[in-house]
Amino acid sequence: MASTKLDKAINTLIKDYMGIDESEIVLVIADDLTKDIGNALYEKLSTMCEDSYMILLKSQDNRDILPEIIAESINTVDSIICAANLPLINSQARLKATQMGVRIGLIPNLNEESLVRCLSANHEKIAEQSEFFSSLMKRTSIIRVETKSGTNIRIPIRGREVFSSTGIMRTIGEFGYLPSGKVFVSPIDDRATGLILIDGSIDKIGVVENPVGVEVTSGFMTKISGDGEEPKLLAKIMNQSGKKARNLAEFGIGVNPKAMLSGNNIEDETIEGHAHFVFGGNIGLGGNVNTDFRLSMVMTKPNVFFDDKLIIQNGKIKKPV
Repeated sequence: MASTKLDKAINTLIKDYMGIDESEIVLVIADDLTKDIGNALYEKLSTMCEDSYMILLKSQDNRDILPEIIAESINTVDSIICAANLPLINSQARLKATQMGVRIGLIPNLNEESLVRCLSANHEKIAEQSEFFSSLMKRTSIIRVETKSGTNIRIPIRGREVFSSTGIMRTIGEFGYLPSGKVFVSPIDDRATGLILIDGSIDKIGVVENPVGVEVTSGFMTKISGDGEEPKLLAKIMNQSGKKARNLAEFGIGVNPKAMLSGNNIEDETIEGHAHFVFGGNIGLGGNVNTDFRLSMVMTKPNVFFDDKLIIQNGKIKKPV
């Protein structure tokens, strides 16, 4: 039996964010780290939907290939809520399911506290903020990111599709992450160049103790620097993952005031005023690099410019006139 707070969050997710109704066939995917949330979702959905199913996987930190059973199942239902850590977003299977009209909500690796807290945010305001910054990004040619510590990178995006993760997935074929509240884009292939100093978190590593330097040349990570263990861990991950994993696949900003730095990139990417960089595949975002690998890095106090407009100043969102 789910706690009262979790039950309320589950209701919010199902009804307000995904708009699931009784006529739908729904699939819940969880692993042994998120099975309590998965069970709560399945329990609720099984009482209200025509049919509901649940797949429970063993947790795996660095799962870079989508299990065959998932790839085969996701286009046979109306809606999916995935709480497991899977490389779903950039997979060909997700792309096919989206084209067939399947709605997909992703809540990977969230614990109960994070899910309850983040879903308590005003989803209408988050959607409004996301759409506002999405409209600005669509009119932008170059994003520039700077920090007092030395970050300086130029990211060309002109003509790229801009994605707005409002968390509202009520229309056929929509997909996105919960917690919601981010706007993101895939940079033009082979063009981004500069230095990124990550002071927030790195996926597969967690919250960083010391800034990690990442140099990007012609769209690819070329050098890792910094003190402590995090740069060594990052270098090990990248050295094991091939050249495609070094592609700068995504840049985005967060707008969720309830999200907090936790080491879970899904939540960290949505923190209001933070910026994130994702390395790996971008085929599902309009790019040409096809790999299931995805590694997210979060920066806490960026200055972000859309062309010459200052959008975020030292981690605080500004609304330009």
